[in-house]
Amino acid sequence: MKDCIWKRPIISIIVPVYNAEKHIKRCIDSIRCQSYKNLQIVLVDDGSSDSSGKICDEFARIDDRIVVIHQLNQGPVVARAAGVRHSIGQYIGFVDADDYCDEQEYEEMLTDIEKYDADFVHYGYIKETGVGSMKIASTEKEECIALEPPFVFISQRVLKSTHRNSISPSMWSKLFKRELILSSVEQIPCECQYGEDLINLILCSLNAKRVLISPKAFYHYVNQEGSLMNQIDNELDREARLYVWIRNLFESKGILSDYQSVLNSYFEKKLLSVFSNRNNDSIYIRRYGIKDPIRFDEQKVIIYGAGNVGRDVYRQLLFRGKSNIVGVVDANYEKIHVEWTKVRSVDDLRSLVYDRVLIAVFYESAFGDIREKLIQKGVPDDKIEWCEPVDEI
Repeated sequence: MKDCIWKRPIISIIVPVYNAEKHIKRCIDSIRCQSYKNLQIVLVDDGSSDSSGKICDEFARIDDRIVVIHQLNQGPVVARAAGVRHSIGQYIGFVDADDYCDEQEYEEMLTDIEKYDADFVHYGYIKETGVGSMKIASTEKEECIALEPPFVFISQRVLKSTHRNSISPSMWSKLFKRELILSSVEQIPCECQYGEDLINLILCSLNAKRVLISPKAFYHYVNQEGSLMNQIDNELDREARLYVWIRNLFESKGILSDYQSVLNSYFEKKLLSVFSNRNNDSIYIRRYGIKDPIRFDEQKVIIYGAGNVGRDVYRQLLFRGKSNIVGVVDANYEKIHVEWTKVRSVDDLRSLVYDRVLIAVFYESAFGDIREKLIQKGVPDDKIEWCEPVDEI
């Protein structure tokens, strides 16, 4: 039986590790416990100053599938590339050290990538908010997409920042054929500290023949405070640098004229989002809205969700002036501090009088999870509603 198992393809899973001692054990355990056993687990200790490197070495002593690389701190781009170079698998996956996976993830991914002979597969994920979780998926059914030529896929699914069917650029939501990812990681600028996943996705899409997009979700994404994204101060500068990198990429491939318009549109929206994401009313730009706000006229409305969509829908209904917005609630209310309203606990619904609870989230897949939780809290099903947000920029 063991010989039969080891004849199956090897999946190499790359984990960049930097000062992740609080979460790395959970991460590694979730990979070791995968139902698919023919794994190589490459842990790249990127110059950690805490006990992360020691923890990695301890795991390597008890599991011979684990390879540990220790290097000076050079950032996630270099760490991932180092991991890929040390990999031996026919397929390559990535896991961030803060995150973890359900045990069936790589069994399912391998089955799908082999079934469709895809160059990479993309799955949904489960976003952990600290007080709950929600499934995020860019499709409701499996889609096997031919990428010859790749223009439609890149323009509609990669560089379409507000398209509901756009796929997350995250490397951890995908499983790649070895040859594809080996080529792409070597082309990502080493100094890139933002947007490297998007550059990788573009490179892979340009070189792939077939991709599978699935609504399955087994990866748990945990957004930690103090992450790289939260440490970057100059948002306009980072978006401008990413634009230049991607523009240069297209130019080096001789296809800039094909993608210039799509690229410009993508980054125009990204730059506007920089202002839209700030709480300062003096530079507020409403990005999202719902198509038929008239349905909430003369209604007592509670808005669930204080993110970008929730804030914009709140503004839309407030400016329309025909709805009575009773309040805004969010499962993560303790960590949300905004100028435009007071965000309350979901438990406060018990003491409020309302006609509708409007779920203000971008993905319909997330709505389903929230709906079930609200029903468990005693909210009548017929009072819960989700309206597809539309991009108004």
